[in-house]
Amino acid sequence: MSGAAQQFIERMVGGFFVTRERDVTLAATATEVLRNDPERVGYLIVVTGATEAQLAFNINVTTATSIRVPGSGGTFSANVREDFMLPTVSLYGNVAAGNTTLHIVEIVRVSAPVEVQA
Repeated sequence: MSGAAQQFIERMVGGFFVTRERDVTLAATATEVLRNDPERVGYLIVVTGATEAQLAFNINVTTATSIRVPGSGGTFSANVREDFMLPTVSLYGNVAAGNTTLHIVEIVRVSAPVEVQA
């Protein structure tokens, strides 16, 4: 894809970017929602299930220490422009009871800019 959005991000960060999209089901046991990826520049997570999701940047996800994202359309996002390194680190999630589904969209660099040798 070489539209305006791709050109903007190429100028801002450098390289070629793609989106990765998938669904993840969370239960009471913590699950790795996003693995550590130094090429990821942003993501959007939407809770498509009815149950609230609990997210954290370590595997010890609890109701008291998590980022709580409401069910049925609650969102959580990060990008390098506003959140610096945050989008690159692992993210874990679970639910207090039952299960829920997350829809995840990541923006990832797949090729770095080529430097021309003088």
